[in-house]
Amino acid sequence: WWFARNVRRNLHVVFCLNPGGSGGLADRATASPALFNRCVVDWFGTWSTNALTNVAKALVKTVDFGAIGAAEWADGLSADLAARLREEPESDDSDDDEEVIVTTDPTLESAVVAALVETHELRRAASRATCRDFVELARCFAAEATARREALEATQKRKAAGLRELARARGEVAAMQGELAAQNKALEAQEASARDQLEKMVADQQAAEAKQARGKQLSAELALKGGDIASRKKAAEEELAQAEPALLSARKAVQGIKKTQLDELRSLRNPPIQAKRTLEAVAVILGALPVQRDYSWDDVRKAARQSDFIKRVVEFNPRDMGEAAAKAVRDRYLSPSAAYLDRLNAKERETKGEDAPEIVALDFEAANRSSAAAGPLVLWAGSQLDYVEIERKVEPLQKEVEALEAATKTTRDEVATLEREMAELEKSVKGYKEAYATAVRAAEKIKNDMASGKVKADRAARLLASLADEQGRWAAEADAYP
Repeated sequence: WWFARNVRRNLHVVFCLNPGGSGGLADRATASPALFNRCVVDWFGTWSTNALTNVAKALVKTVDFGAIGAAEWADGLSADLAARLREEPESDDSDDDEEVIVTTDPTLESAVVAALVETHELRRAASRATCRDFVELARCFAAEATARREALEATQKRKAAGLRELARARGEVAAMQGELAAQNKALEAQEASARDQLEKMVADQQAAEAKQARGKQLSAELALKGGDIASRKKAAEEELAQAEPALLSARKAVQGIKKTQLDELRSLRNPPIQAKRTLEAVAVILGALPVQRDYSWDDVRKAARQSDFIKRVVEFNPRDMGEAAAKAVRDRYLSPSAAYLDRLNAKERETKGEDAPEIVALDFEAANRSSAAAGPLVLWAGSQLDYVEIERKVEPLQKEVEALEAATKTTRDEVATLEREMAELEKSVKGYKEAYATAVRAAEKIKNDMASGKVKADRAARLLASLADEQGRWAAEADAYP
């Protein structure tokens, strides 16, 4: 109870209501009766012209009107507003609504205050505008006028800064043009020094170039003759280096053939066709069988039954293979043509019937399936042929290179003599070249500096020329600004 009593005694709530609108205060009183039977109502009616004038003056006091006269504004205003500019109510602090009229000189501030008052009165007559609307109108005008004044001052500051920058730029352009003139003189001196060094160097340089041209011609002849052979020799040697590991690997595989595997194959009366053809190819390479149209199994088995058969295979030197044997093994066993295989298969079917297995080119998989001893032997035969073909390709190239080197010995001697003479000439002109290079570098540096400076100076001059009219306008506006 004590708390509620103190709250009722000390708590004060103020409601500010605007009675404007279609219903006015009557509708609000009907909707909220407590506003009248529980509250104290202070009614503020319409402000007098004197009050409106004083309020407007107070609210626009922050606006910087200056000392600009308002006489020229009167032509566009109403008669009542023009009269108010010359008979302004005197400001006082009393609550009396009586207006005291004094005659004053019209100013922009008085014109604005009078315009605000008349605008409010016109709106109040048309739409029941309230005093709060008048205060808001005056505040909005003051804020907008201040903002526009500040924007105008900022614009004038930028123009003044722009004028200062243009003046500074003109000075810089003049300085750059003077520097360009000095650099041009220095460039002329450096170019004269470079020409002098060049003239001293020309005679010896021409002789050196003539000998160098002759040396290049002779070297080109040597390169033309030996380049193709050297490239082919290199390619063949690379192929030989790639074939040699395969040859060694095949030899190792042959060494892994067990005697029982070979004996088992040799003991067969009718061996698999791929195993028989493998032994034929190996025997032809070793020279154990002559090169002929075909071979019987007995001939092949006889060649393979020799006690040192595997040893001969492992120790065989590809260089000992005859060209006829190599061609026969390549064309008949390892890379036979389709027509040759068709003839072999037709003959095989005539002998053994239509169920005879098909004869194909020898490869490791097919031979290894027919006999564990045949697979490594196929690898060995292929590596032998590859190696010997590459080696025979390299041999004539080596002989040709040797003959070429012997034939071009005189040319090489002449090239060596020319190189010695060229070295002496180059030594004699070295000093001239260094002096010339120094002069040229100095001249180039000056040229680069001049080009860069000229670009900057021209750009600045064009910019200043394009801004000449703008500069005049800025200067006129700056002078006219209060």
